[in-house]
Amino acid sequence: MGTQLTAADVEQLKGALKDLSFLQYLSAAETEALLAGFDKAEMKKGELLIEQGTIGSIFYIVASGSVGVYRKRAFLDKQIARLGPGSYFGEMALLSRQPRSATVACAADGVVFTLLRATFRNVLLGNPHLAEMINRTAAKRREELVDIEISERITRSRQTPGTPA
Repeated sequence: MGTQLTAADVEQLKGALKDLSFLQYLSAAETEALLAGFDKAEMKKGELLIEQGTIGSIFYIVASGSVGVYRKRAFLDKQIARLGPGSYFGEMALLSRQPRSATVACAADGVVFTLLRATFRNVLLGNPHLAEMINRTAAKRREELVDIEISERITRSRQTPGTPA
């Protein structure tokens, strides 16, 4: 998907990573392994990075620009989040090996750093503190998706009385 990192890219990635709270738990060797595993990809407004329902193999960190997170609906996709620099996404499918739970599209031109499943699992999930933090974030996001689904069903049932939600 992306290109190898230059020295300037590594510095930009370090800048993006410094805002991620889980990095305090990385050893120097883990940090180096993590940095070596990243690629860089430019993203253009409207470009799909993740499509709901597909199997995931990439973890993303937004370095610049922003992305919208959408849930597919029968006739219209609903934006459920907007993520900017320092935000990460794509971890849920890498943790569970389940299909992607949302679509992520570029909302403003920018750069994402990408990490393949193997490196993600070896470095991040090999560290007990990181694994716990990432699993907690994934669980929280799954709960938020369930809450959104329930809320939408209630709203639909109120709009069409007498029809099952």
